[in-house]
Amino acid sequence: MNRSRNGESMNTDCQKVERCGLSGENGKFETLLVAEKRAKMKDFVLKGLANGTLKPVIDKTFRLDNVVEAHRYLESNQHVGKVVVTVGAQYRG
Repeated sequence: MNRSRNGESMNTDCQKVERCGLSGENGKFETLLVAEKRAKMKDFVLKGLANGTLKPVIDKTFRLDNVVEAHRYLESNQHVGKVVVTVGAQYRG
């Protein structure tokens, strides 16, 4: 069983994503090619972000001038969650 960073089961989330039509072979999601399924997936994600049921896990944040370091970090497979590269005045850390 796959577990998220906090140890909870990810099976429930995976089942919800499958109901939206997200499935694929070799890492390719056919859903992105079908407008109706793509719209359903977009709606699922936007609603989940808005109501808090989908919470992206940000592992590490890099400034744009450290993009090479960010890329190396991704390639090292140490991250659990998203790696964010910030651009401009949004970065405050």
